Amino acid sequence: MELPITRPTYISYGDELDFNKFLEKLARKKHNGFIRVTHASSEGHILIKDGIPIAASYDRYMKSKAMEKILEIINKMDTIIELFEVRESQIDYIIDINKVYKLEPTPPKIEKPTPTTEEKERPKITPVKEKPTPTTEEIPTEPETPEITEETEKIEKPLNREEVMKKYGLKDIDEEEVEKVLENYKGGAITTIDIERVELTLMNKIKKSIIGIPDIKSVEVMVFLENLPELEGDIKVLIERESKGLLSRLMGGAMKEEELKEHVNDIIEMEIKRTFRGYPKIIENFNVNIEIH
Repeated sequence: MELPITRPTYISYGDELDFNKFLEKLARKKHNGFIRVTHASSEGHILIKDGIPIAASYDRYMKSKAMEKILEIINKMDTIIELFEVRESQIDYIIDINKVYKLEPTPPKIEKPTPTTEEKERPKITPVKEKPTPTTEEIPTEPETPEITEETEKIEKPLNREEVMKKYGLKDIDEEEVEKVLENYKGGAITTIDIERVELTLMNKIKKSIIGIPDIKSVEVMVFLENLPELEGDIKVLIERESKGLLSRLMGGAMKEEELKEHVNDIIEMEIKRTFRGYPKIIENFNVNIEIH
């Protein structure tokens, strides 16, 4: 799916959340946004409008099949569930560019009316055929074809990404532009790009660096930034380790928890300094919290 770059408003492990009640709560709040579901190396999304699931994707699966796959792993202890919120003005645009993932509407069941006792007992009346009266020869009329106008053609023709973005008054931001702004940052507030793009850039950089550490099964990184008077914020890292056998623990093949925390903290500092090359002392503006499970 193509989804906006934002930060999660809620995060939980699958075994700690009743997903059905979670969806009911979103329905009551008429939530607009999406749910991201991560399980091992697989990732899925559920797009939500007014609290109702509209579209779904999971790996190579789409629509109702994707929703089935998500529900199979949603309650597992190694599944991570994240909730994202988007503005009401954005949701129709997001649905437009993700039409291929839209869930199929369930047709309503129409019950056949059961005949009453009177109808059952009422005798059938056979209609008497009347002789046709002679009429003038009827001229067959051709069925009316709807007039095809330019407006009709515009509606039927699917919009491409650029047209959809123009329709909703939105524009893409070049990834290289974000990198360049951060490299040249010298302090103060960032006004040239959306702060959420900065958060996502740091999330991706940190996650890619940490996931390469041996014995780590999965990593989730969250970055929350404030932009005034200058850039500062919090970085939260959730790490799930591979389960090790007794022999591996006795031989000391894996890092202890405190050693791993120190190692991850060093990686985060290195990535921040590398990203903000022109302002390395920005590292003092970040609070880092690391949780290992």
